This record gives sequence, structure tokens and C-alpha cells, in this order.
Amino acid sequence: MKVNPALNRLRIQPFAPGINRDELVSQVEEALENPDKVDQGLHPHMCVPAVLQSYLAQTDPEEFVELVGELASPEGVAETASGHSLFRIEDSLLDDGTDRNLMERLVQAAIFDGAERAAGALRGSYSSLNHTHDGVQASGLGTWQTQEMLRQLPNDPPWTKSNPDSTVLDRACDEEPIPVVLKTGKGRGHQMLLTDITDGVVTLRDPEGEFATPFEGSKLDGKGHQIMPVEAFEKVFEKAYLKSEQLPPEFRDPSTWMMG
Repeated sequence: MKVNPALNRLRIQPFAPGINRDELVSQVEEALENPDKVDQGLHPHMCVPAVLQSYLAQTDPEEFVELVGELASPEGVAETASGHSLFRIEDSLLDDGTDRNLMERLVQAAIFDGAERAAGALRGSYSSLNHTHDGVQASGLGTWQTQEMLRQLPNDPPWTKSNPDSTVLDRACDEEPIPVVLKTGKGRGHQMLLTDITDGVVTLRDPEGEFATPFEGSKLDGKGHQIMPVEAFEKVFEKAYLKSEQLPPEFRDPSTWMMG
């Protein structure tokens, strides 16, 4: 593992009451070693935060550790690379039975809350333990919220929701994993990280991990990866989140964007 100054700071910084230092640092180290193991566990509505958490750990490890450290600090406020603030959800420190570890709950709850606040929800109303807003059951995040959190977290160039062909996706995922949405029926979708397209075979990291259900034509490798022929992928592919420079000119025209 490369030297990560933020990780050294995490090991010695003050933590909020209720956070076990050794436990959290160990989980962060494991995520940096193998970021595609970051999972949503059994939580049915946390695929977007889990994918964004894993994406950040892979593409900007120092920013990822800074985010964890600031959320775990006594203040519980993290400033993202784009200058926005995410807030610790206090009951994310409690085991909610979703098989997520402390680090996963801490970050995913803050991302979910940040996305909901971007859509107009009041800060502090979200309960990670019950997945509710002011006692009302919450659902998953939408495509606009996903794009907003991609803009906030890595602070990368503009992101575009698009549905390019597999050739464009193949080139893009050679550089870094690509957040994609696959259709699950009835207007619903499941977000995953597209990691590879080789010899007509697509590999995606499913944030449901060991609890993942294979899509039609897909096989699971036992490590939370969906592996399927390009033809099967294209049948369920709905949209990808790509940086503008990853798209050919014809896909940069806003009239061709897949807006969901």
C-alpha cells in the first residue's frame, strides 16, 4: 500500500465517543487494500452510497480516508473535495443488522443523508438505524442524487448520465471503474461498478457482495462480481455515470443524455 498521510492522521486523531479506534482503522486499511469489498450488505436501499464509497476508495484513497476521519471526529463534519459538508448520522454507529461494518455504515449514511439534503431534505432527519426521515420510511437514491454526490465527493470534471455502447464503456473502464445502473424491472434499477470488458465478457462489482442475486445470463464468482456476456449486459444496461472527457463528442450533446 502506498503511503497515505491521511491514514497516519486517522490512527492518532481524536474520535467521537462510541467509535472503536482499532476497529475503524482496521476496516479503513482493509478497504484501501481491497476497495471493491465495500458492501451494502443486506440493506435494500444502499447500493448507490456503497458504490460511491468504493469508487472513492479506489480513485482517491486520501480523500476517502479524510472523509472517514472527519466523520469519525468529535465534530462529525466532513468537508468534501468540492467544498460541501457531510455529517455523521449518530445512529450509524449502531449495528443495524444489515451485515455492514462500522466504516460502511458511517460513510454510507452520511452519503445518503447528503444526497437527500441536496434534494431538499432537512439535515439531521435521517435515521441510519431505521432508514427513515422523521419516522417515514425512506427508499433508495435517484439518478439526479447520484450525479450530485459524484460531483461532491471526487470533485471531478462534470459528470454525465448517458447510455453509450459497450465500446465507449470498455475504453472508460480501462481508466477506472464506472458507476452503472442495471434495470431490475418495474422502473427500478441497481447500481454497480463496471470494472472490465474483455473478449465480450463484462465484469461488474455488485455492492450486495455475497448476498448478490445474479442477473439473467450472469454468473457470480463468489466475491460479489457479476460476470456476463456483453449481449446479456446490454439487455439490462440502463445508464452510466461518466466524466465528460470519457464520452465521444456525439454523447456530449445534452439532447442525447439519458435523464432519469
